[in-house]
Amino acid sequence: MTDVAFRLAVRCGLRSEEVIGVAPNDVVDTDAGMMLRIWNGAKTGEHRETPIPEALANTITTIADVRDEPDDYQETLRPGDGPGADATPSTAVHRPPGDRP
Repeated sequence: MTDVAFRLAVRCGLRSEEVIGVAPNDVVDTDAGMMLRIWNGAKTGEHRETPIPEALANTITTIADVRDEPDDYQETLRPGDGPGADATPSTAVHRPPGDRP
């Protein structure tokens, strides 16, 4: 999964807080080719679209295909959604000093 996050940042120009919000339903096929919808605000419903390489788009949608969630399930970590909604990229992986692998 780290590889996918890295490719989203490098190939699509996503910021770290945008990478963690990507969901399979954000990949859309348009007249201009495969695009990735980046949601600016969960409450406003505004988004921008950025080109995504077809291989990366296939990886993201394939990950969804092999999961056990129902078809209408869309996992996101967008601000304001569910547990840990106040987490940021820097706090999401914070562990106490004695709890490191």
